[in-house]
This record gives sequence, structure tokens and C-alpha cells, in this order.
Amino acid sequence: MILKLKKNLQDVYYITEDFPKEVLEKRKELKSKLIEERAKGNIAHIKFDQLVVKKGIQINEKRKRDQSTSPATQNQAKKPVNDNALMKENIRNAFDLLRPKSNSISNIPKQSK
Repeated sequence: MILKLKKNLQDVYYITEDFPKEVLEKRKELKSKLIEERAKGNIAHIKFDQLVVKKGIQINEKRKRDQSTSPATQNQAKKPVNDNALMKENIRNAFDLLRPKSNSISNIPKQSK
């Protein structure tokens, strides 16, 4: 139980497995083979006094679906869009929004005393 949870206790305690002397010697010999197998891309670990090797994870590219292209977009040519022309249509002249000046002020006769 403690060995299963030793990752949680790594910062606090140093926990290792206790093997007989013969097993420790065998594990030292297997360590070089372990490094070779991992370099090949296989998953390997030492269990008691045996080297357990599993084939490496194969990348399965078939899980992704192929990109489909729409035939309508391939056949039709895109028209170049002139952004400046669209902007000019939407912009109004500020003077068009103002009321025109009335000339009535200048036409008012002055009252004499």
C-alpha cells in the first residue's frame, strides 16, 4: 500500500523496495537492457527480477477524419472586394446632415426710432 502511494510521499520520505541480494544484482544487469529498449521506443520496466517490454505506442493517424472540400468554392472564382468603395458608400457628408442657413435674418428690416 505504501509503495503504491510513494509518489505522493516523494518530497517527504525516501521509499524503496527491499529485494534480496541476488535480485538486486539481476536488476543491475537488466538496467542496461531497459535503457536500450526505451531508446528503441518501446515501453519497458523491471518487475522484480524480470524485464517487461511492451511495444511502443503506435500513432493512429486514421482517427482524424479527412478534410472535405466543397465543390462550389473550388469552381467559383472569388470577386475581389474593394473595401474603399464600400466605405465611401456608407460615409455621409456631414454638411448634408446640417440644416441649411436661412437668409431670413438678413432680410429683416431694421426698425427706426
